[in-house]
Amino acid sequence: MNSALTIIKTHDIFQRWNKLITFFNLRNLQNQPDDHINHRNRQLDALIIKDGTESETSVKVKTFAVQSFLFRFEFINSIIIIGSKDLVIFADRDKLKLVQHLKKLSEKELSDNHNVHLLAFRGKVCQEMDVEKLLDLLEYLNIRRLGYFKKEKQTGIMSSLFDEMVEDKKIQFVDITPDTQEFLCVKEDKDISFMIRASKITCYFFRELIARVEKAVEDAQDLSHADISANLDDFLELRRPSLQKFGVIPNYYDFAYSPLIQSNDAYDLRPNAENTNEQLTNDCIILNMAGKYFELNILMIRTLLMNPLEDDKRKYRALSELHDKVIESLTPGRVLQDVYNKCKKELLHKHPDLLPHIPKDFGFGIGFEFKEKCLLIGPNNKNKVKDNQVYTVITSLKDLVGFVKKKTFSIHLADTVVVGDPRNWGEAKKNVIRSNFCITSEISKHLDDIGYNYEEEEEDSKVLTKTKLYAARDADTQDEQTLEDLKDFKPLKSRKTRLAMQKLKLFREKEKNIKMKRHQRHL
Repeated sequence: MNSALTIIKTHDIFQRWNKLITFFNLRNLQNQPDDHINHRNRQLDALIIKDGTESETSVKVKTFAVQSFLFRFEFINSIIIIGSKDLVIFADRDKLKLVQHLKKLSEKELSDNHNVHLLAFRGKVCQEMDVEKLLDLLEYLNIRRLGYFKKEKQTGIMSSLFDEMVEDKKIQFVDITPDTQEFLCVKEDKDISFMIRASKITCYFFRELIARVEKAVEDAQDLSHADISANLDDFLELRRPSLQKFGVIPNYYDFAYSPLIQSNDAYDLRPNAENTNEQLTNDCIILNMAGKYFELNILMIRTLLMNPLEDDKRKYRALSELHDKVIESLTPGRVLQDVYNKCKKELLHKHPDLLPHIPKDFGFGIGFEFKEKCLLIGPNNKNKVKDNQVYTVITSLKDLVGFVKKKTFSIHLADTVVVGDPRNWGEAKKNVIRSNFCITSEISKHLDDIGYNYEEEEEDSKVLTKTKLYAARDADTQDEQTLEDLKDFKPLKSRKTRLAMQKLKLFREKEKNIKMKRHQRHL
């Protein structure tokens, strides 16, 4: 509770309150259900955030998102009324202690514009008399029209009592679900800085995940996808105290879900896929990791290719090129359906055989909600890209056939992209004006960095050995293999070893160029 109190006290709640209610006061709620058609052009009196108890049947997507935006804290089992001049928080006494300073500020400094009302349950459990007191206050404040989240049903005694007793009052409820998402999809600068920190930490753990997968393949470890994921969850807890070096409060960073590893023949590219108990295989491996800091989410996905054929590499390059094109196209003013259609058309022109394998969309907005549907990068979305929006660009090629075994496999990539000049958040490496930047680019998706070659000791054996960079996979074709054919492969060596080899290669190329220039002078 003490850490939560510190966070809430240092959070710019009044500023965010103003932005939230201004947005809804200015909006003509045009996308409402038919039963509210006669009230579309009337302004709302207030918003209601009703948060019930935790249960399997409760839905709290927007309920949680708005509280995270406003307070960076969830007031479970509470009702919050957000008006243009009045903020009402109805909860137990312990939770109200976290916002006691808001009431003092409103009384001393902001009494002309802001009033904070803190209503506590009389006992540990909400009773009818408590709800009656809340309804009396709404009547006193002349609140008659409330925006709410129609599909988010809450559970618990407090929620049930309110739903029953409010029926006798002359209060109208208007669904504001789509408008809330539109509001939240344009991020505050501070929220984007938090997402950048989340991305740096997630990249740190992603590198660890790649290293563990490399070792598992290289040493022929008998590990399942679920085993590797559980080990990463444990590693996060082990390293949590050291996360302070990223400028964060460690307890407020977490994985959005356990890291997802997929290989073998079953590739589930849905966001809600789960790890299986199948053993890790040494061909095509998809790694999926999502992190969050103060409930602001980021996502990244990479695909590792073990001994790919030339056509497998072509397909990967085509997807990587498509992926980069989508990121490049997310500039302010662009219509999202145009981004999708143009990138799809370019793929059709260069690689028509891959068109049946691409997804129905190329990602969506991300932030307090993991999936902001109003920012879907799809063929029918007419919304425009704006500054301070954040997207997770997701591209894939599903159900391909390749590798030596002619297996079915999929390639999957995802990055988190902030729309805006990176200099606004101190992220510009060069003094170059850009319209967006990828905050997960620390983990390379270049074929040189995700393509591996190895050879097995015996046929069908799981024991793997390291091979030289240009070793051929098949003795019969060894003489035919060229440097050009194998330039995208790398052996399963440690990351330090590979970096040393790269530096040595660059040094030798530089030395060769110097000798050529000297030779030309002599001529």
